[in-house]
Amino acid sequence: MDWHFVLFVLSSIFCVQCEVNIPGVPNRRFLVPTEYPKATQAPNGLPYVSNASLSFRKRQFYLDGKPFQLLGGSIHYFRVLPEYWRDRLMKLKACGLNTVTIYVSWNLHEVYPGEFDFSGRLNLRQFIQLAHELGLYVSLRPGPYICAEWEFGGLPGWLLKDPHMVVRSNYPGYTRAVERFFTRLLQEVVDLQFSRGGPIIAIQVENEFGSYSDEVTHLAFLKQLLQKNGIVEMFFTSDGYVAYNMTGLDRAPFYKDALPTANFNDIHQGYGLFLMILRMSENFPLMVTEFWAGWFDYWGRGHNTVSVDVFSNTLKSILAVGASVNLYMFHGGTNFGFTNGANMEKDGYHSDVTSYDYDALVSEDGQLTPKYFAARNLIRTMSLSAQDNASLPDPPSTNRDGFLGPVKIQIQSYIALRELIGFVETPITSTSPVCMEDLVWKDNGYGQNFGYIYYTSRISHGGNLTFTGAPTDRNEIFVDDVTLAIHDVHDTNVTLHIPASSSNRQEMELGILVENRGRVNYALFSYNFLNEQRKGINSDILLDDQVIRHWKIYPMDFSDAFINRTLADGTWTTLGDINRSSPTLYRGRFDISSNKADTFLWMTDWCKGFVLINGFNLGRYWNVGPLMTLYVPGTLLKEGQNEILIFDQHCSHTSVQLRKTPVLSKDSL
Repeated sequence: MDWHFVLFVLSSIFCVQCEVNIPGVPNRRFLVPTEYPKATQAPNGLPYVSNASLSFRKRQFYLDGKPFQLLGGSIHYFRVLPEYWRDRLMKLKACGLNTVTIYVSWNLHEVYPGEFDFSGRLNLRQFIQLAHELGLYVSLRPGPYICAEWEFGGLPGWLLKDPHMVVRSNYPGYTRAVERFFTRLLQEVVDLQFSRGGPIIAIQVENEFGSYSDEVTHLAFLKQLLQKNGIVEMFFTSDGYVAYNMTGLDRAPFYKDALPTANFNDIHQGYGLFLMILRMSENFPLMVTEFWAGWFDYWGRGHNTVSVDVFSNTLKSILAVGASVNLYMFHGGTNFGFTNGANMEKDGYHSDVTSYDYDALVSEDGQLTPKYFAARNLIRTMSLSAQDNASLPDPPSTNRDGFLGPVKIQIQSYIALRELIGFVETPITSTSPVCMEDLVWKDNGYGQNFGYIYYTSRISHGGNLTFTGAPTDRNEIFVDDVTLAIHDVHDTNVTLHIPASSSNRQEMELGILVENRGRVNYALFSYNFLNEQRKGINSDILLDDQVIRHWKIYPMDFSDAFINRTLADGTWTTLGDINRSSPTLYRGRFDISSNKADTFLWMTDWCKGFVLINGFNLGRYWNVGPLMTLYVPGTLLKEGQNEILIFDQHCSHTSVQLRKTPVLSKDSL
């Protein structure tokens, strides 16, 4: 390809001011250079050169010495049950892609310091080996920060036990934790590098770092740590536009140590980033690490989609300049359990929904979408044909005809919140409220990462209750088990009136249930949001200006152990036709004869909470939408009797239904 011509065309097109529209993200305006782009020397040295299995020169990738175009798709193993890994990877290969791009979730692999888990859904090694078996390469993005609309961007909540923690930096408390994690993580993958007979051909250093920080020495620390643990394949970074006339590549230049790559969904942004990369070195090839095929959803907002035409035109433009590309997401999967992330927008905090369908090429439940076939056709005609390799395998067939439903599940019994807190093994007594992370709750001295936390105190009279700190999430306040108010992070008035007791009792019970709706996973430069993600209550509460000094704290993480204690107990109450409006755990059973197929749980008659089926946490639901269903992988079901648990904070219903189709947008009902 004549790169001088490409540079001329791009600089001619983008010498004007452009406006970029990203679904769910405020418009970003930027200027691109008007002068003829020329390669400039990297600061303090020459631009990065890869001597690894995947190398490059004169704008061309070479794998093991042969010309190579990386055509990738993102699949997050931790968002997909292992029984479905092969199906999703086969669909990726049948789309014409040759590489699967993988994030690594630190907060699931190291739930507490030094307690590692690489089993089951977290068996990263098995996922990579399966990709290798299917003839796919792997681009590994180990973090430690991954963003990904994932709780705390993949960082473990226990980091915030340190009151001085500064994440994504060379703060010693952070680097020590990262070093321990990487040392263990890389034992799983070091021998799976291409140079050692495996499929891993590229390793990302951090993730979109320039959007957050200019502390380039932290990137150097991470690269050195990767190398220290045996990583030898090609290093790269990825970034996009972050503000007017500013990209992450500008703010944190690391192109003498790793290949810079671009993240975008709008080709106007893409061309501006391409120009920057081409100017950095005459050898750098163009690569899009994240071409956003869709977008994610917030609770209480609309369902985001990107049209097939817009998607196709952008992909066509990327391939037309010979760039390598990774489709983010190829298959999104699900934020099972309490793993969804959140963002701070101009109007405040917004948490992400359970489905990570992302309007991707392959839907949350594995269906092939029109985008899949559009991408497959473009890749075959624009990339594979040029390589005399246009033959593609047929993708595995999938449709919802065989899905389970409709099945009506009766709810038989319940445990109210007052009884439920009795299953917390070690409630904590304190003179003041303590946030989740600061609790001394576990034997290792650490606190709580996920779930809910309940604070209770006996008060002698009514009066004005004042929270001296703003809510960090969603607080439901009770007096004698009756809901008095609900506060969330958008509320500025944190004072309410507690009426005097209507009975002759001398004391009332004050209760506050706090839900960790998901720690923020993304923060822009100069904002300290990531270091402020402590959940629960972390400041004094006053009654008529007097500090309440006697608290009992119940961490409710709804772990397997917690749930098993509730199931083993015989104090469940028959529901009948009672309509409950306070936080309650409900229980039902249903039989399946033989069809253990995928299905969707319709939560349209319920209010807010989460669901477990056969002990597996499917994730959260909320009637504000847009998501109104929860995906139930068929592998979670059993022939014979199955059990469902629903924790709802505000209402009850006598039944719930399994159906064959999802509802990603409340407006479609």
